[in-house]
Amino acid sequence: KTTAVPLELLRDGRLPGGVIVVTQPRRVAARSAAKRMATLCGEAVGESTVGYQIRFDRRVSPQRSRIDVVTDGVLVRKLQNDMALPDVAAIILDEFHERSAFSDVALTLCLHARSARQASGMP
Repeated sequence: KTTAVPLELLRDGRLPGGVIVVTQPRRVAARSAAKRMATLCGEAVGESTVGYQIRFDRRVSPQRSRIDVVTDGVLVRKLQNDMALPDVAAIILDEFHERSAFSDVALTLCLHARSARQASGMP
């Protein structure tokens, strides 16, 4: 499910333009999930459709990446910088049962971001 759901959302075409952000609780899991999805797409990580961002490491193609696998902490920082996340089409909180302070804060900020997006007329 970690790798299948984001790819299916991308292929489905119902999401508005933007990046699908997938969270992982650990850096190793973020890298591994991105690598697996890129392999399924027949690409290298960060060169086209799939990229990842973790603390101190980033492999994303700013113009072409559509799926961005991040740690919970990176998502929290993104939300703190811009609550509306105008370049994001969907956020998938994966492995949420592995609860941490970052995952709880990320969920709370995502709920606030949804309200902010709705108030500004964004989907």
